[in-house]
Amino acid sequence: MAGTAPGVTDHPPVTDDPPTGSDAGAADEPSEPTPPAGTAAVEDVEPSDPVDPAADDRSDRSDRLFPVRTWQLGLEALVVGAVAWAWAAVSYRVDDMSLRVPINSTGDARLITNIVRNIADQGWWTTNPDLGYPAGQQLYDFPHAGETWQLALLRVLTLATDDPGLLMNAYFLAGIGVAAIAAFLALRHLRFGFGLSMVGAVALTWLPFRIGHGEYHLFRTSFWWVPLSFVVMLWVLHWRERLLRDPDPPPQPTRGRHLRWTLRRNVRPGRVLVLVAMLVLLAGSETMTTAFTLVLLALTGVVAALRRRDPATLVVHGLAMATIGVTVGLLFSPVLRHVADNGANDEAGRRQVTEQELFGLKLSSMLLPDASHRWEALGQPEGRIRESTIIPSEAGQSIGLLGAAGFLGAVAHALTRGWGGRRRDTRPLHDRAALRDAIGLFVVVAALVATVSGGAILLSLLGLSQIRVWNRMSLLIGVASLAYALTWLERCWHAIGARITAPPGRGRRWFRTGAGALLVLALVAGVLWDGAHVVVDPAAADDRWVADDDYVDAIDEAMPDRSAVFQLPVVRFPEEVPPGNMADYDHLRGFIHTDGDNLRWSYGAMKGRTDGDWQLAVRKDDTVVESLPALIGLGFDGLWVDSFGYGAQWADVRDEIESVVTAEPIVSAEGRVYFYDLGPLRDRLIEKGRSPDGLRQLARERFGIEPGP
Repeated sequence: MAGTAPGVTDHPPVTDDPPTGSDAGAADEPSEPTPPAGTAAVEDVEPSDPVDPAADDRSDRSDRLFPVRTWQLGLEALVVGAVAWAWAAVSYRVDDMSLRVPINSTGDARLITNIVRNIADQGWWTTNPDLGYPAGQQLYDFPHAGETWQLALLRVLTLATDDPGLLMNAYFLAGIGVAAIAAFLALRHLRFGFGLSMVGAVALTWLPFRIGHGEYHLFRTSFWWVPLSFVVMLWVLHWRERLLRDPDPPPQPTRGRHLRWTLRRNVRPGRVLVLVAMLVLLAGSETMTTAFTLVLLALTGVVAALRRRDPATLVVHGLAMATIGVTVGLLFSPVLRHVADNGANDEAGRRQVTEQELFGLKLSSMLLPDASHRWEALGQPEGRIRESTIIPSEAGQSIGLLGAAGFLGAVAHALTRGWGGRRRDTRPLHDRAALRDAIGLFVVVAALVATVSGGAILLSLLGLSQIRVWNRMSLLIGVASLAYALTWLERCWHAIGARITAPPGRGRRWFRTGAGALLVLALVAGVLWDGAHVVVDPAAADDRWVADDDYVDAIDEAMPDRSAVFQLPVVRFPEEVPPGNMADYDHLRGFIHTDGDNLRWSYGAMKGRTDGDWQLAVRKDDTVVESLPALIGLGFDGLWVDSFGYGAQWADVRDEIESVVTAEPIVSAEGRVYFYDLGPLRDRLIEKGRSPDGLRQLARERFGIEPGP
């Protein structure tokens, strides 16, 4: 009865043995001797992974996408998502925070709030008439079409609320559980047991990447598309086993007949549709991951074709890349039409070739614990590096202790055992030898491409300089490395389980289940402790948000509806190093806290276009007051002045403005921003004989742009 012992897994046996028959030579590891018939022992079956709820279902599911039924998979996924959400609630102190106040509300987070408000107020992210007055904001030159599916999800959320802070927090916190579920499904697809899949999913979800980017990069931190990319690359690499009924069919007399026979009888259309759906979903999820996937598909396809002597592999990889490319092209079609109509913009969002060196992957940052680690001693090495390095790259590259161990193991595997077989590989992708081969290839290629001044710099020279943040490849390397580490944990559990199920404890299934549960709990606790260390102060965030709200409300009450506000100092949008002590996107404070469309703002029009660059004429003036009559003619009713942009010169600038604008300023609570009503100045200009039409004509002549209504 050894074959029905409690040690049976919920997946077909996964071994390191090479396949036999037509698959011979596909793996390099030696085969173990086959035991004589009738001598099946405990060692002949693999014990189930820790906390294996499917051990009582003995059917062979090797050809199914998942090893358990749909309802059971759904329950398992909800458990994993609940663990991730529960830790998020604790880490971000959800019970103390105001859900309407964004977790991050400075720097790039303000740009994200701009985009979220565009979706809530205008229906989509591309335009907003309340920014960049008088022309309005158009974001086509700074596109987010690569995140179309995420933006569409946000659009759905706006049916419940149009509050930008609530939308951002809901999307960010919900994305934590979704990322965990996506990683869990990917690992279950690879036939890891429930317990180990949960460990890997939680470890990936709570990598320090989450705090390194946060809501500053809202469309990067859900990263449910990272496990999807990993599975896509595995499928394409193992396309024969995944997409063909017979992975190694007998040859036909001619290549033409072989192709026709394959398309008619051997292709599995259902699997092809699943792969296409995954490719389309991936293509519109996150721009950088899509780009990384295309590069890795190209390079691994070449390696696989050469190693396996299989030119068809190049075709399949090429078709997968083409599917992604066509999808991206369709999603970017509005942007392409805008460029065709208005010409290219060489200033907005343009990247230099050498920016890859500034934002490349740093192996030390990826393998060492993050500087923010809970155990200060572990974070010190990376902290010391970041303090003194001239190339800090981005924060949050660490893949954790478990991931780092898996990465080193995968590299060692690739270097010592080579990669794959020298003939067609028909092993299933969840075969552990095949999986380790594939992961070894992925991590080596990814690291060589993404590392600072690595292969990516060559791609930049070839025209791909827009893809500069190669450090974010750490997520793809992380999911692959964690999967490799799980194969070790799986082996360890098999060894432990074999001892537990050996006589005299063969019948102690309860003991094995309990031991597995304790092991999983310990591992989950370990990866959470090693993961992102979130430090938040909800009370301080609330105070800042409320203060800005009150200030903009005071301006709104003092001004007529639909008043237009010109913002000083002039700062171009987007991605401009601001003057003085300002941070980029500080001028969005007013718009973010405006109720409805009561106020319109000068900031936010695209640089490199006339709609935004007319403001440079104000910057060139010797004094601010020289431009005020023309600004009034353009339609502006108020002046927002951020004193942080002037530094030691602020006192002189203030005296200059107040010598002409006699209205008492409205000053922000922290004494930083001054708002001046231009209405009294407009009235005096008219009294002195400057007609409204004359002021509008002055605006046209001075700025070369049509005044607003």
